Amino acid sequence: MAHDIRLEKLTRAGIALMQEEKEAALRGDMTALAEINERKADFLAQMEEISRLIESTGPMRTREVRKQEIATLFGIMRRRAEENQYLLRAASNGVKSAIRQIAALADPADLGAYASDGEPLRSGEAGVTTGGIY
Repeated sequence: MAHDIRLEKLTRAGIALMQEEKEAALRGDMTALAEINERKADFLAQMEEISRLIESTGPMRTREVRKQEIATLFGIMRRRAEENQYLLRAASNGVKSAIRQIAALADPADLGAYASDGEPLRSGEAGVTTGGIY
């Protein structure tokens, strides 16, 4: 019965971990996502260890029931991971977009300012007055 209780607890912990990943992805919190990723690896290792224990302990009928329970847990985790994958891609794309926008703002070729003749003012020309900059 100890394994049953542990599987229940493990299932709740796995679902909570995947929910935490979902929320971090929605926030775009890359630091939290990196930490959660490490915890997911530990969680999967724990699941594999329990699978090995189930294979080697108890009567055959009990092992079969427990194997089904762990397979169900793997299925839940896989579905949650697939759902979160879309959010993780969106968060990654958002970060890439922000980096591009920041790079564009820092681009010395375009300050977003114009000389009096209407030509774009380049950063090397900043502060140079050639007929007035408005």
